[in-house]
Amino acid sequence: MSEESEFESTQPMEDLIRTNGEPNNQELAQRPTPFNISDEDEFQMLVEGLSSTTVQRYRQCWCQFTHFVRQWVLEHANIDVSTNDKDTTPAKPSNAQIVAICQTAFRGGAPTALDPVISAYMSSLGNLRAQTHNIHRAAILLLNKFAMRRGWCDWRMTVHIRPAKVSKRHVSGPTIENVNVLLEHYDNQLDDAGSTPTPAQIRTLRYKAITLLMVTSGLRISEALNIRTVDFKYRNKTVSFVAKGHVDPTTVEISLTAAVAIREWLSASQTRCQYLFGSTATSTVRSHYSVMKKRFGAKYHPHGFRHTAITTVLEANNGNIMETAVFSRHADPKTLMVYNDKRLGVQRKGADAVAGRLNV
Repeated sequence: MSEESEFESTQPMEDLIRTNGEPNNQELAQRPTPFNISDEDEFQMLVEGLSSTTVQRYRQCWCQFTHFVRQWVLEHANIDVSTNDKDTTPAKPSNAQIVAICQTAFRGGAPTALDPVISAYMSSLGNLRAQTHNIHRAAILLLNKFAMRRGWCDWRMTVHIRPAKVSKRHVSGPTIENVNVLLEHYDNQLDDAGSTPTPAQIRTLRYKAITLLMVTSGLRISEALNIRTVDFKYRNKTVSFVAKGHVDPTTVEISLTAAVAIREWLSASQTRCQYLFGSTATSTVRSHYSVMKKRFGAKYHPHGFRHTAITTVLEANNGNIMETAVFSRHADPKTLMVYNDKRLGVQRKGADAVAGRLNV
């Protein structure tokens, strides 16, 4: 990145946001838009070590944050955004523009200067799920970490963005009976398959294979769809993929049932795609299960199959959390205590025990 670029010569965010505690509106209005950096290498440094799925999610957050900061600057400079000074940031800022907004926000500033911007941004997310708030939080904190690495600031802002509290009680998925109904539906659609299956039957084979893989091995939908064709080993009954929170591939042993379903899908589709299930988007799979949910009235959801798998394993091994943690690949086995509590109905038993001692 050139040291002589227009962006490098601008003032830090702290000077622009407040002077003696008040917004410096005049300088805010005169500040040029900091989107004039063309070096894409900076962005690759920013996302180094992240999975492609995480980069995609963070990039969406950074694009939204980029627009918000630009709009916030315009509004606090008392600029009429309906005139020629309105936000002209591209709908999808480039990687270099995202790096630019990172440098704008953190270079030479102080955490207190960013407080009103960050607070306003997190508030603008509204009533989104706590998980979504935390994804945005993590994305902004990564910008801060990157700014520290680049020498643009020397402070951490962890304490200035408090994580949203995520409820861990929602660990239910479709019952095994529900899963059997779905698999029976797939088989009925495949009963009339001849030597050359129809496109609709090929899609059914794909969804059957995805469903069996997730429900028997507890894979997340992102993990299942990121498996490369060469990383499916039928003889060894294994698949390899980059798991959540990891950089290096993870190899997982799968059931014979899932392996056979995958082989049938590959044989029928004759896919030459790099990925095992083709270029199937997560949204496409979610839409399919939404249709199945309306049809059969069950809680069919991609991540729900993982909940079903984990709960079933706990029932099979009589609540052995450490053994189940190997199956589920949870970083912290304590997470499985929620599954066990739900499975055993600990809350209901406790409530009934107290109620039984009351004179009512």
